Amino acid sequence: MKTKKKSYRKPRLNKKQKDWVNKFIACRPHARITDIYEGLSGDRVVTIEWSEESPLSILSANSYVRGQIFHQVRVKLRKFGDPRSSADYSYRIIAPQKHTTTYQIQGQLSLEIPQIYSVQTPINPVIVNKHRKNSSKNTVKTSQCSLPLSGITAQLHRINLSKTGEVLSERELLSETVLYHDSATGSSIHLPAAVVAILQDKQASPKEWSDAIALYQVGGPTCVMQYLEGLDALRHRFVTQPTTERNTIEQQGSGAIKFTDRNN
Repeated sequence: MKTKKKSYRKPRLNKKQKDWVNKFIACRPHARITDIYEGLSGDRVVTIEWSEESPLSILSANSYVRGQIFHQVRVKLRKFGDPRSSADYSYRIIAPQKHTTTYQIQGQLSLEIPQIYSVQTPINPVIVNKHRKNSSKNTVKTSQCSLPLSGITAQLHRINLSKTGEVLSERELLSETVLYHDSATGSSIHLPAAVVAILQDKQASPKEWSDAIALYQVGGPTCVMQYLEGLDALRHRFVTQPTTERNTIEQQGSGAIKFTDRNN
């Protein structure tokens, strides 16, 4: 006597589980469910995948830089519709590349600096904190100025120590400015003395001076420090050698560089 084979029934989500999945998918581009299987006590383990493009950086009217990120999350949903635990999350990044187009691109232009080729590391979108401790103890808030210890701030710290012997925070070092005179344009601008010192120490080319000034005018000290952080990598990428010319700063006469009091 032949036995009747049981047909396989694909696991389904209940209404509350569907609501959670639909909300999760709605705010993520190209998201789709790739797998569902049953867990214990009415749980459903759902696998969702989606992809997105990294922020667009426009270099010119017909060139831009952009990458792509692929995500996968496997989350266990209780029968009440909420995640039982933090999801298993994985991702894959296609590094940003420079692309050219046959059409005109409109938008704000970006300088071709190393930062536009980097992608911020994604974080797990489903985190469940099982143990929350409510502390009733009074905590004392303290503030501390961070000292420059690595990267470009370490170089800044070294230059300052060699000149003054003082240990200052990055904020303090960037608060002192000098009057920089651009002999190419004939204009003058106040720049952080630390930025000028680093550009001189790196033997920056006229174009690198120009880029640093443009970034400072647009984004302030933080932006130009990020540019200086990646300057060596940018030179290596485009095989740009430093120059020994330092005539971009007028140093003739006592009024060529004017220091501004840090406390003012």
